[in-house]
Amino acid sequence: MAIISDFKDEEEKQPEAKPSASSSAMTKFSVRFDSSSPLGFIKEAFEFVAREKERAKKAKEAAAAKKVEEEKKVQEVEMKDAEEEEEEKSGAIVPNKSNGLDLDLESYSWTQTLQEVTVHVPVPKGTKGRFVVCDTKKNHLKVGFKGQPPVIEGELFRTVKPDDCYWSLEDQSAISILLTKHNQMEWWKSLVKGILKLIVGR
Repeated sequence: MAIISDFKDEEEKQPEAKPSASSSAMTKFSVRFDSSSPLGFIKEAFEFVAREKERAKKAKEAAAAKKVEEEKKVQEVEMKDAEEEEEEKSGAIVPNKSNGLDLDLESYSWTQTLQEVTVHVPVPKGTKGRFVVCDTKKNHLKVGFKGQPPVIEGELFRTVKPDDCYWSLEDQSAISILLTKHNQMEWWKSLVKGILKLIVGR
């Protein structure tokens, strides 16, 4: 009896162990065993185990989904870097101060914002508007003079809103064309496809 008593005294003196972070996250099985209904206790135990397995499964799935998302972001960054590197190797050039391109002062130049593209086409002094050909479609642009080969003709880099596109003759010395982008959250890498890509979006 004395031994048991001493053991109990030692237990009372020992400080309570603080729960660890991992143990606090675990769900405790707190059902008391009732000898008059052992099957009920067993049922509760099995249900508890099933719930814990389901909780662990969901946590594992969430962790896997997070890992996949992180890997996807890494792949996107790597793909973007690879595309930019490929552009540099393929001869893509740096845009002008307005994120466009000055092809040739005697040909045309263009600038852009995220919402619009402005094309500037020099023409002989005194040119009349009736001699200008400017045809803007959703994904195609043609600019030039009647009876002559077009200065610009081709498929646009991205689609535009034709109803919101305009052109004007400035001082009878230049054609100014305003193209409203359909996607107003993207920089164009060229005015028309196949003609000098820009390195943009850095």
